[in-house]
Parts: sequence; C-alpha cells; structure tokens
Amino acid sequence: MVSSDLEEVVFSSYIGGSGTEFPGEICVTGDNSFLVSGSTSSVDFPVTEGCIRSEPLGEHDNFIAKISPSRELVACTYIGGSDVDHTFGLCEGPDNTIVSVGRTWSDDYPVSADALQDEYSGVEVDGFLTIFGEEGTEVIYSTYYGRDSWDSLLQVNMDEKDRLVVTGFVLSGGFETVNAFQSEYKGSSDIVLMVWGDEIELITLLGSYSSEHPFEQILDEGTIYVVGQTESTSFPVSVDTYQGSHGGQKDGFIWVFDYDEYLAEDRSIQPLGVNLVKYTPYIVVLGAVAAWFIVI
Repeated sequence: MVSSDLEEVVFSSYIGGSGTEFPGEICVTGDNSFLVSGSTSSVDFPVTEGCIRSEPLGEHDNFIAKISPSRELVACTYIGGSDVDHTFGLCEGPDNTIVSVGRTWSDDYPVSADALQDEYSGVEVDGFLTIFGEEGTEVIYSTYYGRDSWDSLLQVNMDEKDRLVVTGFVLSGGFETVNAFQSEYKGSSDIVLMVWGDEIELITLLGSYSSEHPFEQILDEGTIYVVGQTESTSFPVSVDTYQGSHGGQKDGFIWVFDYDEYLAEDRSIQPLGVNLVKYTPYIVVLGAVAAWFIVI
C-alpha cells in the first residue's frame, strides 16, 4: 500500500505459508479494513482462531483474509474442496458480509442448503459464489454455477442498492436466464452477467459466435462498465462506437450497460433478445490484444 502521491510505502506485508500462494483480489471495506483472497498450496497458511477451516482439503485451497485498519490479521481461513479452487473476485457485501467468486474443480466445495446449484456439474470446471459472515467464521450462502464445460465467475461488486453484480464467462449452453436480453449461448465462450438482490433480478449472456472473456468491471449508479477480450467478428457494437469492426484475432472491448434502466422496463410488452444492440448502449472494440483495466 502506497500513499496517494506515490512517495511513501504505507503498509507492506507477506502473507503465506511454506507452499505457493496465488493472489486473487483485494478490496477496501467501509471501515477501512481490507479483504484479501487467493489460493494456496501451503499446509501452514496463517489462519485465525474460529475460522471456517483450519487445514487445507485440496491441492490448492482458496483463502480469505481480513486485515483491520490497524493492519492486524483479524480473520483468515481456508475455504474449498478436495481438488483445486481459485478465487478471482472479492467484495464487501450487504451487512458487512464478504463475497467471493471463482471457479472450482472440487465436487465437495462447500455449498449452502439454499444454493442456486447445490451439486458440482461433474464435467470440467464450475464457477462458485460464496458469502461469508463479517468475521469470516461462517458461510452464509454458497453455490456452484456450472454445467457441461469450463464455467467461471470472475468479478463481483456491490452496487448502491446493496445488490451483487457478478460477471464471468461460460463455455456451456443450457443455463437458465432471468430477464435476459440474450438467453441463447452463441460462442465458444459467452460473458454472463448477474444482478442479485433479495432475489435474482438478472442473468443474461453477451457474446457472439467465438470467444469472449471479461477481465474487469466497475459500477456507477446502476451502470456497469466491463472490459475484456473478444475473438468474434460479429460481437455487438453500438452505433456511436469508436471502432465498429473486429481488427484482429483477439480484440479488446468496452461494454457500458445501464442495468437499472433495463430492469425498469415493462417486460410484458418488451420482447427480450430481439434487438441486442438496444441493450448495449456503448460497446467499442479496440484494435488490441485485450482491455485489462478500467477506472472512472
């Protein structure tokens, strides 16, 4: 952690054991604690008393850690199944909960009784979403998200209405959608977007007939900004786009979507999926290998 003028190292620390750690995500909470996620092969990772799991179960288990404003490790736990698990996205959720998303090869990843999908698909890789209590000592909610191929949830943030907004990609068809503007799986991988409040408000796909991957998302008052990579020559673009055609084998993209406005529309009279460009108010394809980061 460095100062805003980039002139001073404010805080820096190792976190790990005798094996290998892979960083996942870091975020700051409302009380200026920060959350850290990743995966570890260490059998002696520094977990805290009362944690969900004090010993690893698989080859690579996820870890979730919370560091207080005074820079103390106040919560740290293993979480995962008996195979490989990776956490990619992390945020503070409603009521100071901790939310993580990622992917798992484990058929015994911990899921809750009310899970959207309570069983591993058993084919390749499933995504997961897990919600922990504030102190990281209990799993409040956890679910798989996957079908017959390589499916991953990569980013999660909480919006101003305390809804979780999740992005990822799927290589499987046949997912159920909710209020989708694209319900049909089209490519070798499509983007998936979820908006999740007290109930699931939106699950939709976005993509064309090749491969799409989101790399980062940020939220701003009911609008999501996503950057990523596409190999599709027919990826949907908006009328006012900066670059309207695919430039090479792999191009970057920027997707700006007002999901609040979209969800406010009358579904009884608005057919879904008829005009995809209507629901992609600004997409630009960049003549680059990929778009990795975005800030507003």
